[in-house]
Amino acid sequence: MSIKKVERTDGSVFQVYERRDNKKAYVGSFSSRREALAAQEEFRTTQRKIDRGELPSGHDHKRTVMQATAEWLASLQKQRSRSHRQYENRIARYVLPTLGGVAITQVTKAHVMRWRDEQATKFAPATVNGNLTCMSSAFSYFVDMGWLATNPCHGVSQVESPDRVYTWLQSKEEITRLLVECPKGIREIVTVALATGMRLDELLHLQWTDIDLERRLITVHRGRQGTVKSGKARRLPVLDSLLPLLRELALKR
Repeated sequence: MSIKKVERTDGSVFQVYERRDNKKAYVGSFSSRREALAAQEEFRTTQRKIDRGELPSGHDHKRTVMQATAEWLASLQKQRSRSHRQYENRIARYVLPTLGGVAITQVTKAHVMRWRDEQATKFAPATVNGNLTCMSSAFSYFVDMGWLATNPCHGVSQVESPDRVYTWLQSKEEITRLLVECPKGIREIVTVALATGMRLDELLHLQWTDIDLERRLITVHRGRQGTVKSGKARRLPVLDSLLPLLRELALKR
């Protein structure tokens, strides 16, 4: 229907109004005409999907990010998802403080890009990219639930992260020096980690039934939440450098 520019004490806003069920409906207020146009198009796209029967007629235009993410996290918890706790922490710390009260239908791609850029001034690239992945997963769920027509995170590029180069552990001498510094008990864990590349969570839940010394294979399929991070079991070879240690530990056992 219309986009109306309104002057306020804190600046100008653009209010979007459309028709829904033959009545004038307020879509939202936005800081730029570009965002207002994007919200208007999102609203119209949603209405077309409702008219075609692709979305329920009761499609909620007032559900906030806080309300929607709470339902999403509850769904992850019911599924016993390994990502639940990590996503819950990210949402609470990085998303809700700035976007919690915003209606999910008002979150546009431009909105997400500004949120990403603001985060990039405060946090490391890996943190920002992890938060963006979390947001995208949440909005994909909202689309699947019929609350949104499209995911505003799609097409938002991640922050460039400088390549990590570990120069402190590249020779046998450096590995030996590291192992000498490790106290007993920790040294065995570090040795297996170096020889296999296993994650700490996987190492701490490794059992003797997972180790086949005759075939020289380690089956990795346990973690803190029952399964490994990838959700798939894998087999790792027992290298010559690791075999004597595992045999010694097996004899002591």
